[in-house]
Amino acid sequence: MATRNAVWLLVTGLLLSLGLARAGDADETKKKAERISSYVNLAETISRVGIQVGTMLDKNPYDRALYQYAKELGALHAKAILKLTPPEGAEDLHAKFKQAVTEFALMADALCSGDFPAARKHREACGRDFGRALLEVVKLRKDGAIP
Repeated sequence: MATRNAVWLLVTGLLLSLGLARAGDADETKKKAERISSYVNLAETISRVGIQVGTMLDKNPYDRALYQYAKELGALHAKAILKLTPPEGAEDLHAKFKQAVTEFALMADALCSGDFPAARKHREACGRDFGRALLEVVKLRKDGAIP
């Protein structure tokens, strides 16, 4: 009888400790999802701003002040994204997003210097890369990494 009680206590204690470990994993998973979600919100915001400025450049192709604004905005976003460390699970998104922001900054620099063919090339690459980054966001949401 004493052996059965000892075994029962051992099994119950083991199950409780495993249950507590799982609760810790759930908290860690929730925090990881929140970090990814926060990073995705930042990525979507910067993407939208870049797309809107690109649209403004299409509508006003000869506005030098807009070129300067785009150049400063591109430099600011590039500096921010290069200093940012992506959360675990969002490394692919970070790489695609970093490429898109870099292309945007190169496009704005080319516009300010008057190299319109290079600006057009970087603009097309920028739009393509922002699209890929947003598709990566959709993939993360589909996989359940983002609540």
